[in-house]
Amino acid sequence: MFSQEKALNKFRKQNLGEQFYQLEERNNKGLEHHINKSRHNRENAKATSFLENGETIKRISKTLQVQDYDSTFVIDSILITNEDGVKEMRIYTYDSNGNTISDYWKYRDGTQWVSYYLITYLYDANGNKTSKLWEYWNAGELVKDFRYSYSIDSGNETALVLGEFWDGSQWGNDVRYTSTFDSNGNLTLYLKELWILSNVWENSLLDTHTYDSNGNMILGLYEYWDGTQWVKDWRFPFTYDSTGNLTIEFWEFWDGSQWLNDERYTNTYDSTGNLTYFLDEFWDGSEWENGFQKTYNFDSNGNMTLGFYEGWNGSQWLNYYKDTYTYDSNGNMILGLYEYWDGSQWISSNNYFEFEDSFSRFYSFLGAQIDLFYSPFTITDVEEIELNVSEYSLFQNYPNPFNPSTTINYMIPAQSHVTLNVFDVLGKEVATLVNEAQPQGNYQIKFDASSVNGRITSGIYFYTINAGDFVETRKMILLR
Repeated sequence: MFSQEKALNKFRKQNLGEQFYQLEERNNKGLEHHINKSRHNRENAKATSFLENGETIKRISKTLQVQDYDSTFVIDSILITNEDGVKEMRIYTYDSNGNTISDYWKYRDGTQWVSYYLITYLYDANGNKTSKLWEYWNAGELVKDFRYSYSIDSGNETALVLGEFWDGSQWGNDVRYTSTFDSNGNLTLYLKELWILSNVWENSLLDTHTYDSNGNMILGLYEYWDGTQWVKDWRFPFTYDSTGNLTIEFWEFWDGSQWLNDERYTNTYDSTGNLTYFLDEFWDGSEWENGFQKTYNFDSNGNMTLGFYEGWNGSQWLNYYKDTYTYDSNGNMILGLYEYWDGSQWISSNNYFEFEDSFSRFYSFLGAQIDLFYSPFTITDVEEIELNVSEYSLFQNYPNPFNPSTTINYMIPAQSHVTLNVFDVLGKEVATLVNEAQPQGNYQIKFDASSVNGRITSGIYFYTINAGDFVETRKMILLR
């Protein structure tokens, strides 16, 4: 069972660290993800033995303002189940351009859900992320914790990221990342600096990337600061096939005078470019030795359905762990499972689920099972269309996020007793917007958060309609 402290510590460990920043920046054309994934694979492989391991309402006309759309899907929420049975939930909201504007975390504590983190995002007119704020719940109130501020260069690349922590009264410097890009938008230099006690920025890590004429990264060099100078640490040569697929990645370490082999990854692809086989080998001083291998299976739509890992015991390949995935009819992943082999059977186990959504946002979760839930998302110009009131519908509020008021539209195909209520994340009702019998038609109601008895704070809220047998809930976010 999670405690609030354990939940916060786990969140910070997974999401405020170096690896999370690097994965985050992938969504802003930052660091190459395959390097980060390689680091993760290497750590897992070497650390584990393969053998043992509103209040105003009005009737509106039959014409609503809705969007003529190109339809896709966004992740509405993700349920994460850990190997010990503890459950966590991530709930997302988006702006009209599909940018994530909030990421709300809660965990299951016995019979109830407990809120523990809220991440909110801001963007500029070009859709570039300019701010990311972490807040946690303490005695029912949101408390600032950490934030990133992003500076965008003329090429719409994230050139500078400043990390700051909240000391209870003001923001204080913590970490700074500076990135340099070439004319093609490739990241060529990445510098991490830390704010030290003498109130100056001190070098920490330096990554330098080299690319071929096709924009493929062919060499990554990692150096650390020893207090006076940069010291070589690791380098990673990459090889690609004629179609640009990464086929071989080496890990080499600096021994003080020369580069020495450490690890080698080899990838094999099918004719459609799907990665079907991965081999990890270790250098024993004179030759390459098998470490582990993974075989990937895909369905007819190109969705990966199985990843099967085996470990080498010196003479043969043995079961290690497997990850399986299920998709809906739209090709959206709806279920992911991780299991490891205990010698006789497959056992549910925590591992990292890593995947992209339809907007190429990257996600990484630690757990044994993830269940994903989606909502249709629409983009393009707003136009007037004629609505035939033939079914019950509850529409997304606009604007969202809002401060202090927003509008909710719904329609009912027959006379019904309608209730429309607003709830906070703990399930407490904060407003009743509708509670009356209404004839068939389209309706619009304004919710004004400032008119609620008892001030409500920034955060995620839910509005639920009940009409006849129809029940539907949507979420909205108040930003004060």
